Amino acid sequence: MFFYSQSSNLLNQARLKVLRARDDHIQSILEEARRRLGGITQDHNRYKDLMRAVILEGLYNLLEPVVLIKARKQDLPMVQSLVGECLNSYKQQSGRDCKVVVDESDFLGGDTSGGIIIQSGNGKIRMRSTLETRLENVAREVLPSFQGLLVIVKTFFYSTKK
Repeated sequence: MFFYSQSSNLLNQARLKVLRARDDHIQSILEEARRRLGGITQDHNRYKDLMRAVILEGLYNLLEPVVLIKARKQDLPMVQSLVGECLNSYKQQSGRDCKVVVDESDFLGGDTSGGIIIQSGNGKIRMRSTLETRLENVAREVLPSFQGLLVIVKTFFYSTKK
């Protein structure tokens, strides 16, 4: 009985070690992705396409008559140039009118690599679409799938090993 208990403890410790290593690896991948976020803004055309999509997504999600957009100070001219185009597309697709106010005095902080915060005119509904927030959302969505894949691989490995 002592041997079984000891081997069970060792097996549990090994499992915990594997789980910690897996989590550490996932965290290192996310950290690397966070470090690379700033590079997205370097390709002006791709970043402009991303900002267009983010603004439209915010308009469709809020469906408000008035919205306020906050961006980084260096993104202000780009956001202002995209608003008219986004409003036309929004009205054509939704049949709704909307007034967009781009905040020209309160900008996203230096800890933000890019993206916007879009909120209803009364400030009650707020949607963060910064690059960091979007990365966290993707990580939250993908992580369970990745963990499920590891379970499938482990199950297959052990079932074919016998």
